[in-house]
Amino acid sequence: MTTRNQIMSISFGTFFVLSILLEMVACNQINATSKHDKDIAEVHNESRFDNDTTKANDANFLVESAWINIHEIALGQLGTDKSKTPEILVLSKMLTEEHVIASEKLKNMADKKNISLPVSAEKDQDAGISKLIKAKNSIFDKTYIDVVIQYHEEAIDAFVAEDTISSDIEIKNYIATVLPTLKKHLEQAKQIQKSF
Repeated sequence: MTTRNQIMSISFGTFFVLSILLEMVACNQINATSKHDKDIAEVHNESRFDNDTTKANDANFLVESAWINIHEIALGQLGTDKSKTPEILVLSKMLTEEHVIASEKLKNMADKKNISLPVSAEKDQDAGISKLIKAKNSIFDKTYIDVVIQYHEEAIDAFVAEDTISSDIEIKNYIATVLPTLKKHLEQAKQIQKSF
């Protein structure tokens, strides 16, 4: 694929992602759009599942999964916007597209379970993303890969831990679907990191 075709494909992907995110914001039960969005979702869920520890734990995992997807989509968009390296552009596109799909699946499951999810995050409130926004072009790629690896290792740990404690079949199926994707992203990022 030529560089021009990659850019066209990335531009279409960015438009697609933005339209999906706008739809998710419009359809979500929570209208907050600040860094407190996650806190608000957690409070809503705590009040709903106050007397059911199992459902409260499941809700906490779904909130954390939404937060992971939000940050991975933001990482993908930053990589697309700031990098010129073909491997990072491919990884960024994959992060964005695959985490949008994971977000949609998660939102559908959360809606069925009456669980509130965060829909946005302030990028400047996240240390890794903030570092990437400020990174100079000369160090962006290395910093980007380091953050992608860190975030994916943390996400994988969270998914593996939840898989061992949750008894909810839908959550286990979601984990079984998304965990291999997270591992694939991590492996690709580590391969790219070797070139720095």
